[in-house]
Amino acid sequence: MLSKLDKIINSNKPRNAVCTSENKNINIISNYIKKEVQNNECILYEIDGSKTLSEKSFFKEFSNKMPLIKGFGHNMAAFMDLLRTCGYGSNSDFNHYILWDNAHLLYKNNPDFFYEVIDIMFGISKELVDCEKEKDKFPLEFVDWEPTLLRCFIVADLSILKDNYDFTKLHDEFWNRIFYDRESNSELLML
Repeated sequence: MLSKLDKIINSNKPRNAVCTSENKNINIISNYIKKEVQNNECILYEIDGSKTLSEKSFFKEFSNKMPLIKGFGHNMAAFMDLLRTCGYGSNSDFNHYILWDNAHLLYKNNPDFFYEVIDIMFGISKELVDCEKEKDKFPLEFVDWEPTLLRCFIVADLSILKDNYDFTKLHDEFWNRIFYDRESNSELLML
């Protein structure tokens, strides 16, 4: 079950001081997730970035790997519903982890869509853990909604991202804000 996570850890060699620090974080995260999986305390969804090259393939991969909704609509609203489903009913009994490997492949093909997805994933993960019920998102009839841990680990090749994007901006907006800001529930792992 953890083959993709192990592969990421074993195949990534630190390329600079920042990367060395990030690789240590990956090892810590890996051990934490492995312990939870062994204790049946979490559900791990391994998303294959080579199958998320376009909007269509992105929705298909997520609906296949996170089969929490029947009749998934393959659009952004359906994706948001899919993530929120982690907090409903028996799903809320577990921590949920999304490990999206090679996420830079979607960025390379569709950077605007990539950042929209990242924003939604991080926003909903925070919303689920903080119970920030907004009337239009969580109507009163959904009484079985529970606070739930949804952590999103986005693994991306920094060498590809920085060739096409201002690394400083990416690092400031994502790495510092998301990895170190405990208000967030997710990580951006740039390798």
